[in-house]
Amino acid sequence: MKKPKRRGVDRAVWLLAALASLWMLGACGSSDQDPKTDGEQAGAEGIVPINHPALGPNVEPKAKQTLEAQKLALETLAGSDQQTDRQALGEAYGAMGSLYFSYRFLPQADACLRNAIFLQPDNFRWRYFLGHLYRERNDLQQAAAAFQKAHELNPEYAPGIVVLAQTLRQQDKQEQARALFQKAVDMDPANAVAFMGLGQIASADKKYDEAIAFFGKALATQARATAIHYSLALAYRALENHEEAERHMKLRGDIEPFLVDPVMDAVNKPRAMAHYRMAETLRLAGKHEDAVQHYELVVELEPVLAGARVGRALNYIAMGRYFNAAYAMQDDLTVFPNMAVIHHMLARLSASSPDERVRDGKRSLRMLDQLRKSMEQPTAEMTETLAMAFAEDGRFDDAVLAQERAIAMAKQAGDDAFAARMEGNLALYKQSKPCRLPWPKDDNLFKLVTYGK
Repeated sequence: MKKPKRRGVDRAVWLLAALASLWMLGACGSSDQDPKTDGEQAGAEGIVPINHPALGPNVEPKAKQTLEAQKLALETLAGSDQQTDRQALGEAYGAMGSLYFSYRFLPQADACLRNAIFLQPDNFRWRYFLGHLYRERNDLQQAAAAFQKAHELNPEYAPGIVVLAQTLRQQDKQEQARALFQKAVDMDPANAVAFMGLGQIASADKKYDEAIAFFGKALATQARATAIHYSLALAYRALENHEEAERHMKLRGDIEPFLVDPVMDAVNKPRAMAHYRMAETLRLAGKHEDAVQHYELVVELEPVLAGARVGRALNYIAMGRYFNAAYAMQDDLTVFPNMAVIHHMLARLSASSPDERVRDGKRSLRMLDQLRKSMEQPTAEMTETLAMAFAEDGRFDDAVLAQERAIAMAKQAGDDAFAARMEGNLALYKQSKPCRLPWPKDDNLFKLVTYGK
């Protein structure tokens, strides 16, 4: 199944008011400059003014209130006649820089972080954030300098070692990168990203046996990272082991190894949660097309937000984009293999989707059999899905029996409307016709609020 195209992501989504209690202060001043500086010498020029972005009508009211409160707090602090605490001011600039970086106001983030470095030169976080900012700008020289300084300040932070190694490898400084990747796996034998980096360097050196060993270790620590299979396939192909190459090529996917980075989580998670809330608001308002980009970004930033994955699938299904929904849910099950709601939704799409690329009655039956084993008693909805799967597999007598059981279960539960609706599919099965509508548009499933789950 080919990966469906994704739309671009609107960066104008803001952090929620809860961040105010975490970071009390914002930055002040104004300037039209786009500040840039050497990653190692950042902060040497002293305090620079900040050109704060205008908070227009597209900014959520609560977010606008939070940002204005932060800015006012810092203006009060910076304008005080009393001696301002250097550490408190540095923390405030760093927090505001992190926030601006989260929402891709990069010039403002750059200036705030440099101010934080000037005030707190030994705080590695500000150098680390600055390195990521420069890396996003594709300024690898400055990124490497900032990451190097951050590493000197906190040499035991393994994720920092990995991102420095990645940046050096992008600059074709392979031996330096190799030494750092090795240091990272020595510190953390489960660091899949570092093993991946070692494998890529070995593969570039045509040491394919060594590369396969490293890629294998990466896959052993993060089995859901299906992109590793592609690297393994290429390495086996180079060794003319076509059987293994073909096997891994069939298993290849788009999920890259994930670097556990608690420091960057402080930037990514608030941004992800803001997009999540926006996605749910848009979906429940019926603005499904607008919600797509927000759900996809949430999953990219925070892959372990299970509720966001359910919301993403519901949104695609509500749009009638069944292929996208099925592709997304297959990815979901690599992260949450026991998530019953995703199993059931994918089984129903496999049984009744109008898109023939998605339909597979036998697969649906296998999934439902697995799901039933984890449940004390099947629900009416699940029994209805079973009838759909039987019909798709051409077993119409079984479909009729299953549908009649589902109708009886709904009536017993007092849900006469649901029972009446299922009579339509029962009539189809009696005519030896399969179902081609997984859920009616007014199904209560589409009213499910996943935020917070």
